[in-house]
Amino acid sequence: MAATAAIAGGGGLFTPGQTTYSDVSANALFGGKVSATGGWTVGVSRSTFLFEPEEGPSVERNATLMFISSFGPAGGGYGCFVIPDSAFRVVGIQSATLDATVGSADVCPVVKGIGAANIPAILSGGGGGGTLPPSFDVHVSWIGSGVVSTNKFTSEYTCLDYETQNASTTNSTRAIATGSITFRPEKGPSDFGRLSETKGQTEISGTIAKDCFF
Repeated sequence: MAATAAIAGGGGLFTPGQTTYSDVSANALFGGKVSATGGWTVGVSRSTFLFEPEEGPSVERNATLMFISSFGPAGGGYGCFVIPDSAFRVVGIQSATLDATVGSADVCPVVKGIGAANIPAILSGGGGGGTLPPSFDVHVSWIGSGVVSTNKFTSEYTCLDYETQNASTTNSTRAIATGSITFRPEKGPSDFGRLSETKGQTEISGTIAKDCFF
């Protein structure tokens, strides 16, 4: 999978040194105002993640993840999936297109890291739940409003002998999305949509312990 986040200095987001990173994301809600029939949500994030497989060491990699949830009177389901970079095409925060087919082989492992901020809390442990089909297609297009908001953020984090200092800038815009998913009737325009792009820098000292993630 092609690298999409710029990594420099210490060699990674979880090793000592100075690194730069980027994240681009899009999300949308379809059918949320029609509570009688339900709806679905989609979120996509291309960033640097720390994957924690059931067996073997954790692996840091650049990846594109897709998050799906479905809800309705009869219940719903949710899932996180690793998709090819080519399935999510972005033009800054002006527009984006998603065309993906996913199945059980694409389900996310446990995910941590910079891009994990865009993952719904229920999905941060990887996998999914509920009644999503075993495989399905998703096609969504976003068009940004052109009105951009900017959020600048700084933080410090310490755990045992591990310490990070982070500074980032996120540009976001509201967006109108249209699209379809195999198992839901709602196609848009979306009740909510957003495109965002984050660029930042992290300085790390020490070595992080697995118990520091929770």
